[in-house]
Amino acid sequence: MHGCLLRGCTGNMRLVCLVLVVCLAGVGVSVEVDVGVEVVLQQGRLRGNKEVLEDGRHYYTFLGIPYAQPPIGDLKFKAPVRAGGWKGLRDERVQPEPCLQPGSSTDNVLYQGSEDCLYLNIFTPNQTFQSVGEGKGGLAVMVYLHGGSFIRGSIKDYNPKPLLSQGGVVVVTVQYRLGVYGFLSTEDEVLPGNLGLRDQTEALRWVKDNIHKFGGDPNRVTLFGESAGAGSVHLQVLSPHAKGLFQRAILQSGTALCPWSIGQSHREMAFKLGRLLNCTTVDNNNNNSTQLVACLSKTPFSDIVLASSNLAEWFIFPVVAVPRVDGDFLPDYPANILASGFFNHVDMISGITRDEGIYSTLSLYTKFKPELELLSTNFSHTAPLALSLTNEESPEYLALLAMLKYLPHLHVIDENDMQGLTQLVTDQSFKSCHWSTVAFQSRTNRKVYQYMFEHRGQYSFTQLYNTTLASTHVSHGDDLFYLFDGLLPHATLTHPEDLFVRHVITQLWTNFATTGNPTQYGSLGFRWTPQTPYKWSDQPSSPYLSISTTPGMKSPTTAEIQNQEFWRRFPTKSNKILFPELFLEE
Repeated sequence: MHGCLLRGCTGNMRLVCLVLVVCLAGVGVSVEVDVGVEVVLQQGRLRGNKEVLEDGRHYYTFLGIPYAQPPIGDLKFKAPVRAGGWKGLRDERVQPEPCLQPGSSTDNVLYQGSEDCLYLNIFTPNQTFQSVGEGKGGLAVMVYLHGGSFIRGSIKDYNPKPLLSQGGVVVVTVQYRLGVYGFLSTEDEVLPGNLGLRDQTEALRWVKDNIHKFGGDPNRVTLFGESAGAGSVHLQVLSPHAKGLFQRAILQSGTALCPWSIGQSHREMAFKLGRLLNCTTVDNNNNNSTQLVACLSKTPFSDIVLASSNLAEWFIFPVVAVPRVDGDFLPDYPANILASGFFNHVDMISGITRDEGIYSTLSLYTKFKPELELLSTNFSHTAPLALSLTNEESPEYLALLAMLKYLPHLHVIDENDMQGLTQLVTDQSFKSCHWSTVAFQSRTNRKVYQYMFEHRGQYSFTQLYNTTLASTHVSHGDDLFYLFDGLLPHATLTHPEDLFVRHVITQLWTNFATTGNPTQYGSLGFRWTPQTPYKWSDQPSSPYLSISTTPGMKSPTTAEIQNQEFWRRFPTKSNKILFPELFLEE
């Protein structure tokens, strides 16, 4: 009987080079069994998994690589600390636990996830291992930050197979601390906040130092994200801490100028939470940051979830913990930073879906009807909350100004107003801040491309509401179905139109990551023209790429231009900074 033998390859990367020889009595039969691929980092050895694309090509996944030490114990509510090493072979073939977050009503759980969550996933194509030496000639890298209102999200929901199918890129998905653990702040040195943003930056540093081991080029990194993830990407663009860590950015349905991306009154909110959890006392005037943070560190997350929900005054607002201007990671308000020009100048794609607001309005019309009624019955309180205007100088006046433009009959809001309310949310919460961002980013010497995703396909997040009220809308998040698998159970694209749109957007995104020009090779049959630098007084709007079954450049409609003019003249603090010439008469 032949002896059993385990053979292996040597070198930095070991590609399917572990062969298990299975021995049968009397006959030696060698059967190759795929036991993964091994990568050696300074931290230690990793084992990944072999996967197959639809066309039969292979790619490799490394799931749950630690980029920072677990933020537990003395590291809870602290800035991330670079991950240490490990002994032996670390098996990276299982998805990491998401960061702690409220549970979903469908799962009937109060919360999910773990404090030990600072991990990233890497997806790299087969040919990388065959052709790339250490640190030379690597593929472009795309680093993705998930959305979820800064309180939810998990990288297990984002499988980038559609992007990998285009070839030429390594994809990294990143988890970061959320909610109270990621963004709570006492507005002092005890808890300055923005820990989730600092996690993202630490992950980018890890990518810079290690991605060449996976066939990626550390000097050709594109940071992209959607919703709160896009807001995070833009905040990284504006932060001096992220300088040199990425060269391009893609903002999908969110920028740092959107009214939901930056919060205020963080200290007040932190101590409100503390009082609900008995973490403050009269003895210290309810104002001891150290005591508050120490108490919160010992409080079960289930209690924090319940207390946080009790802080919501309308719908989910105000959100307990979001990014803030801390004077360090974010030195000033985004409008001031953009107006100054002192930020990381990178090539950029920025865009929105056609009907961003439908996801929020459907929720109100189907699941939160009492909250919808409050918009008219208790307008002075709920409308400024709904439009994130509570920190403006005249919140009730601004809310009335906005509402009357889209909802002329405020005394009763019913199903006849759904489209108007949807357009209001679309324009105020997404489109106007996208317009302003493109205007100021294009004043740099880097290329800026703008788009609108206009394809309603086989799957939409509106289908979560089980209603026919929005059968033709293109919702917030619908573009993700064409970039990732795994967003919804059994949501596999099969319609020819959907597959065509997937081919278009994945090629645009990967071309941009690879060359900086999304239509570099002309294979899509159209040219995406970059935004030319302009002053709003000279050129109120400009063409954008329509991503649809008939992709191409489009000019905004008269209604879009009028709405754009309304929102840039809307007297918010940000607009007065960005467009001071429009408010000289005040």
